Formats: sequence, C-alpha cells, structure tokens
Amino acid sequence: MRPQTLTFCGLGTYTEKQTIDFTDKRFIAIVGDTGAGKSTILEAICYALYNRCTYAANASPLVADGGDGTLAVELTFTVGSRRWQVSRSVSRHTATSVHRLTCLDTGALTTGARQVTAEIRRIVGLDCDTFLRAVVLPQGRFQELLRMSDRDRGKVLDSVLGLEQLGQVREHARTLQARLKDRLNKYELHRRRFLDDPAAALTTATEQHSVQRQHLKRLQTARAAIASARAEERRAAAEVSRLTQLKGSLAAAVPAGAADRLQALASLAQTFIGQRVQINQLTHQLQIEQDFLQSQLTQAEQRGGDVAGTATTISTLEYLAEQLPQQRKRHQQLTDNAEALAVEQLRLQGMQQNLAHLEPAVAAANKTHANAETAFKRAQDRQHKAVERLRIWRGAAADLEKARAELATTEEALGTAIAKAREAAGIAEEAEHNRSESEQTHRALLKANAAAHAAADLEPGAACLICTRPLPADFTAPIAPDLTAADDAHKKARVRAEKTGRAAAVAAARVETLERDNLPAAQQSVTTAETLLSEALISLQEVVGDADLSGTDEQILKPVTDDAAKAQQDVERAGKIRDDTRDTATAARTEFVTLSEAHAKRMSAHQEQERDNVALRQSIDEAASRLPARFTLATPLDVAEVQQQKAAAEAHQRLLQELAGRRTGAEQALAGLRSRSAALETTYAKKITKPAATLRDKLLTLAQRVNDAAGAFGLEEPAAAPAAHVDLDTQAHWAADLLAQANEFLGICAAKIDEQQRAEKAAGEAIGLACHTAGAAGEEDLEQQYLAAHGTVQNLKRQIERAREELPVVNALQERIDAAAGTVEVLAQLSVVLAEGKFIADAVSRRLQALLHQASEILLSISGGRYRFTADFRIIDMDTMAARDVKTLSGGETFLASLALALAVVELASRATGHVEALFLDEGFGTLDTTFLRDALNTLTDHSTTGRLVTVISHMRSITENAEHVLVVEKSLTTSHAHWADASERERIINDDLGRGLLE
Repeated sequence: MRPQTLTFCGLGTYTEKQTIDFTDKRFIAIVGDTGAGKSTILEAICYALYNRCTYAANASPLVADGGDGTLAVELTFTVGSRRWQVSRSVSRHTATSVHRLTCLDTGALTTGARQVTAEIRRIVGLDCDTFLRAVVLPQGRFQELLRMSDRDRGKVLDSVLGLEQLGQVREHARTLQARLKDRLNKYELHRRRFLDDPAAALTTATEQHSVQRQHLKRLQTARAAIASARAEERRAAAEVSRLTQLKGSLAAAVPAGAADRLQALASLAQTFIGQRVQINQLTHQLQIEQDFLQSQLTQAEQRGGDVAGTATTISTLEYLAEQLPQQRKRHQQLTDNAEALAVEQLRLQGMQQNLAHLEPAVAAANKTHANAETAFKRAQDRQHKAVERLRIWRGAAADLEKARAELATTEEALGTAIAKAREAAGIAEEAEHNRSESEQTHRALLKANAAAHAAADLEPGAACLICTRPLPADFTAPIAPDLTAADDAHKKARVRAEKTGRAAAVAAARVETLERDNLPAAQQSVTTAETLLSEALISLQEVVGDADLSGTDEQILKPVTDDAAKAQQDVERAGKIRDDTRDTATAARTEFVTLSEAHAKRMSAHQEQERDNVALRQSIDEAASRLPARFTLATPLDVAEVQQQKAAAEAHQRLLQELAGRRTGAEQALAGLRSRSAALETTYAKKITKPAATLRDKLLTLAQRVNDAAGAFGLEEPAAAPAAHVDLDTQAHWAADLLAQANEFLGICAAKIDEQQRAEKAAGEAIGLACHTAGAAGEEDLEQQYLAAHGTVQNLKRQIERAREELPVVNALQERIDAAAGTVEVLAQLSVVLAEGKFIADAVSRRLQALLHQASEILLSISGGRYRFTADFRIIDMDTMAARDVKTLSGGETFLASLALALAVVELASRATGHVEALFLDEGFGTLDTTFLRDALNTLTDHSTTGRLVTVISHMRSITENAEHVLVVEKSLTTSHAHWADASERERIINDDLGRGLLE
C-alpha cells in the first residue's frame, strides 16, 4: 500500500479542508511546532483505511472541536498496479456517515463501514493492529513489535509476511475438496441415468433391428394383399347395395293400375262438363232482369234523389219543424235580459267613483307610516353605533395599558441583559489574558525541553549544534523540564477562554436582540395603541356628542336610547291610522269587486245566449238551403209548408224502396247460380283434377327412376311425359308404355345383383388365402402380429438412437468423473499436509530466519557494525559478543533495533505480497547520537531509493537535511494547515536556532 493523495477536514486541529500529495515522493520529513497537527496526518490515513484512530477503536476522538462538527477524509492509494480511493465521513451532530471504496481502474464500488474496512484488509493484507506495528509506527509505540511476546510477534509476522495464508490455503483446499466431492457425486448420479455400455447396446440393437425389419416386410406384403381383396369385397358389396336400392326404389315407384284409373277419370269428366253449360245459361237470363230494375231505380233517383238523399231530406224537414218555434221564443227572452243589465251597469259606475276618492287617503297614511319607520331605523342605527364604538374605545384603552406594561418589562429586561453582558465580557477578557500568559509560559518550556533533548548527548569539547564551536570544558547538558503540568494548565486556560468567550458572545447577542427587535417593537406597540385610542374616541363622540364619558355605559348611551324609544312610539301611532284607512277602502273595494264579478257573469251569460240564438238561426237557414230543388221552401220559413214538403218526400222514399227490393231479389237468385257453379268446379277438382294430378306425379317419379336405371345400364330412356293440359286419354296411353319399360328394367337389376354377389364371395376367399400364407389365424391375428413387429422395430430404432446420443455424452462424463476423482484425492492429501503442525512450524521458522537475517543486516548497517539480532530476537553487542534482552537496551538502542525490525518487515512483506510499499515513523530519532543518527538516515534514504515511501515526523534538523521533501505543518487560531517547503524555507528551517524552539 502506497498513499498518493490525502484530503481531510474536521480532523483534530484541521477545521478547514487540507490536501497532501504524496505522488512521486520517496523520503518525506514532516516538521512543525508541538500540537501543530503533524501526527494528525497519520491519524487521517489510519481513519481512512480502518475507520479508527491509532489509540482508540473508533474515530470519535478525531472530530475537531471547531468547524461544523463533521470529519471527512479521502485517501487515494495504490496496491500493486491497481489504484483505489477510499472516502469516509462522520458527524457528531447526526448518526449519518459515509463509507465508500472505489477501484479507480475497474470502477468497482464498495459501501458501508464494515464492508469497506473488510475489503481494505483484503486488499492491503493487514489488519489495523498489524498496520500500526509494521507500517505506521506512532509516537511512543515504535518498540511494540520488538518487545512483544514471541506468540504475539508471530501473529503480526503471520499477517505481514502472509503466513496466515497457509491456513487460508488449507481451508480453501478443504472447501474446494468438498465442492468437488459434491460435484463428483452429481456426476456419478448423472452417469447412472445413462446406459451402462452404450457401445454394446448399439451393436445388439442394430442386429435385432435388421431381423425384425425382414419379418415386418413379410407382414406388410400380406397386409397389402388383404387390403386389395378387402377393397374388391367392399366394392362388390357396395355395388350389390346400390343395385338393390335401385331395384327397390324402381319397384316402389310403380303405381298399380295407373292407366285404367286415368281412363275412368276421363269418362267422369264428360258428365261434369254438361252440368256446367246448364248453369251458365240460367245465369245469363237473371243478369238481364237485374239490369232492367237498375235502370228504373236510377230514373226515380234522378227525379227526387236516391234512397239515402231522400232520408236526409226527411230528416232536415223534421229538424226545421221542431226548431223554428224554439228560436222565436229565445229571441224574446234575450230582449228582456238586455234591459236589466243596463240598469246594473249604472250602479257599478257610482261605486267606482267612491273608490277613487278613498285611494289618496290610503296612500297618505302609508307614507306617514313609512316616514315614521325610517326615523325609527335611524335612531336604532345610532344606538347600535354608540354601543359598538363605546366597546371599541374601552378595548383600545385596555390595549394601551397592556402595551405600556410590556414596554416597561422590555426596558427592565434590557437593563438586566446589559449588566450581564458587561460581566461576561469582563470574565472573558480575564480568561483570554490568562490563556495568553499560559501560552507564553508553555512556549518557553517547549523551547527549554527541545534544547535539553538536543544537547543531551553532547560532551565538553563537542561541536555546538548552533554555532559549531567547541563546547567549554565545564559544559553540562541542561535538564529537560517536565511538560505535564504546563500542558494541563495551558489546555485548561484555553478551554476556559473559549468557554467564557462564547458566553460573552451569547450575552452580547442577547443585548443586541433586545435593542434591535424587542424594544422597538414594544415602543411601536405603545404608539399604535395610543393612535387607536384617539381614533376610537373621535368615532364615539361623533355619535354621543359631548356626553360625559366618565360615567357608566348606560349613562353615556341614555340620550340615543331615549331618541330610539320616542321614534318607536311614532311608528305605532302612524300604523294604527294606516290600518283604519286601509280597512275602509278594503270593504268598499270588496263590495265593488263582488258586484262587478256578478254583473260580468250575467253579461257573459247573456252574450253566450245571443251567440247560441244566432247560431241556431244560422243552422235553420243552412238546413233549408241544403234541401233538393224538388223540396225547396219559401222565405220566411213557414211551419205548414215544412210539413207539406215532408209528406211529399216520404211518398218518394216508398217508391225507391219498392224498386230496390225487386233488384235485390234478382241479385240473390244470380248469387245462388254462381254458388252452384263454384260447387261444381270444386267437385270437378276433387274427383278429377286432383286424382289425375296425383297419378301424374307418381308416373313422373317412376319416369325419373326409369331414366336413372336406363342411364345406369346404358339403355334407351322412356318417352317424355305429355303436358299437364293434355286430355286424360293421351296420358293413359303414355302411362301404359312407361309401366312396361319399368318391369323390363327390374329384371335387368336382378341379374346384375347376382353377378356382384359372386364377386364379393371370391374376394373373401382371397383374404383367407393371404392370412394362411402369412401364417396368421385370421385378419385380426395378422394385424396384431404386424403391430407387434412394427412396435419392436420402432423400439429398437429408439434404442439405437439413444445409444448413439449417449455414447459421446457418457465418454465425456466419464472423463470428468475420472478427472474430478483425481483432484479430490490430491486436495484431500493437501489438507492433511497443511493440517500437520510440522509443516506450518517449518514455514514459520523459515520466514522468521529470513526476517532476522534481514533485520540483522539493517541493524549492523545503521549501528556501524555494532549490533545484530540473535535467533531468539535478542541483541548481540559485537564489541562484547554478549547477547542482551531487548528490555535492557537504552532508548537509542531500542529505537535502532525497532527501526531495523520495521524496515526488515517492510522489505520481506514487499517481497512476499507486494502490498507494503510505505513506512511512517513518528519521533524517536532524538534518542540517537550523531553517528547512529547519520547511519539510520542513510539506511532510510537507501530504503526510499527502492521506490518505497518513507515518512518521518521529527523535530530534528538532521532529518530535515536528509529528507528529499519537507512538509511543514503550522497552526493558526482557527485551524492547522500543511504545505511543502521550497528551497529557501527548507534552508531557513535547517539553519534556525534550536534554542529558540523553531525546530522541535
């Protein structure tokens, strides 16, 4: 794993976004003041990879105190040839977090905290604890790998060097063996579904198929012969059936005695013809008599009208004789009624003039009452307005008192807030002063501590680290002061300053809010309430005038209440006068209306009677005008003349009736003759026409059957049937010839039926011979043998096809079974070997020897050939050749041994897995003397030249001098930030005075 770019914010002292690019860099020194945020960079890498910090199992301690409370980290790194990018974020305010891992080469995406961490462990090949012991060596923990027990060190080395993969290989072998075993069982189970020996089955089925095909061919020949004979048999039987049917239909169509019956019908027809001639002669005579009577009747009608017209004339004369006296009586009654109606009309005119004088009095009374109601309504409206405006005025007064009280409360709260803000500002100022003094003290102690560490290994006469001059003979290295109490005091002062500063800001904000919002709002409320009260007073005075407003509501409203009561009394008096006037006018109007309605009804009835009388007169005149010329009346009409004309009309009517009666008798006699003629025709049709038609139909059917037989036998067809209107004698001769020819065809049918019956019998004998030749007891037995043979052939054919299909499948499946069985056996043996402790112990021993060999070479290099490792992780001093336990080593010796072991682990891990391509060291170099420090830096430089990344966090100038790149970390009041030092800044850092604490 090699970092490429690191971006983070909200982490430790980094409240703003920070990006660090590690691309193409090999040896990096990270420098900066204590607490600036150097080690936080390692925390960001650890959090990005494993979702935790280096000293706790979660990321909560990493979230910055400032900012928005959100920690976000994005790390781009490479493992082998693949590039990966991991992003994580967490917030102290919400439970929402982001965890995302993306392969930048393939686009593969993993999300979720556990899933991302597990995938990174798989990609890098290290868990977090191993990563912190072999790749990232945090401040104060670089010696853990060196001093841990053999068992714990073995676990770390197993993870770093890939030794745990042996167990994974063993488990994978077991899993693969089980999987292949299951697949082998499925292969074998699938093999059982096929033939045991497809090749042998194919040979046997092929031989049997050839034999059965020959047998089936013989049976097919016999079946063909039987089919041909059976067809001939069916043909002969069908011909016999057809001829028998033809013979039967021809015999059934022959009518018995048809010619004789036709001859008898011809004789009977002559008798009916004589009777028809006699009836026709009588009919002619009666028709002549009927025509004479009709002529006499027509002449009488021309003289005085027909029977119906004469009846109408008699009816009209009777109507005139009845209505003339009544019409004259009605005319006299109408004259008397007209005089009475004229007197009544004069009385109504007098009553109408009286009503005309009463209408203005009623209108005046209505107007007086309406004016009184209007005045009463105005008085009521004034009273209601007074009540409502009085209520509004009193409410406005109450609102003003409330607004003034709220203004007083707000002014009091503002005074209190100002006092508290001043007090909080004083406390904050004091706390900030204390923090400043504490920070100055803390900086001085840091400088002293740095100077003491830098001069710890110097002796009199050695070169000064600042000016390079020799140190005096009485030089004594200063004692480094204890920073624990100073750190605690500085932290407490800073926390108190921040807390009191926030409290002062809150108090000032409270004062600002009261002055900007609350106080102006309260003042505006008072002003608004005063304005509303003034407006309400003016509105109230408009209604009540100069009334004393200090009294009660009843006293203030009394004038308007009294005005309303007086107006109500005026309305009641005007209403009584109006009602009396209305009653008098109503009574007069009612009487006038009643008499007018009665007069109108009588007038209407008189006019209706006049119209009826005129209509009656018109009806009489119209009736008289419709009389025939022979019976016309003179005008004016006279009742005696009407009676005389009526008697003449009745005599004419009797003459017409006599002539009509004689004509009716002639018509009835004529109808009787026509009925006899129709009965005769009916009898002729029943006894002659219908029987003759029935015989003709039967003979036509017989003629058709004879024609069919002639066509079937190839003989001459019979003569055509005569037309239906031909006489019956001719039809009788045709019938005799047709019957003779039908009898001839019946004899021919009998001979041909006998011939076809003999052919049918011969076909049945041929079928029996074919069955005997095929060795079958009968046709059914032959069919069963054929079906059995055909089924056997088809079954053998399917067996051949199955054997041919299964042969390559079985061969391929058997090859898989053999291959899988061999692989399962090999995996089983591998699982047994890897399960034995001897093999793993040997592998672990070999890896440890390689690690110790590599670590010893590195340790000899960085210690000037003085120290190396033993086989049990002890240290041999080459000067004394004594083996020392790591717990007895000095600080510098421990750091050298730990550094050598870490570099060896990185080297071997890179060889084994290629996943570890970086090393991060936090402090530790201050314990080395000048020589060891130089050798260690040379080794780190050589390590970085292999392409791996070496990053060292240190306060020492020598580290800055030897590093290829320098990352400077600085802290401001709000955040930390890091940047790459250019050449001039790097030179300034190197040459800075250690005593002034600029290099830690």
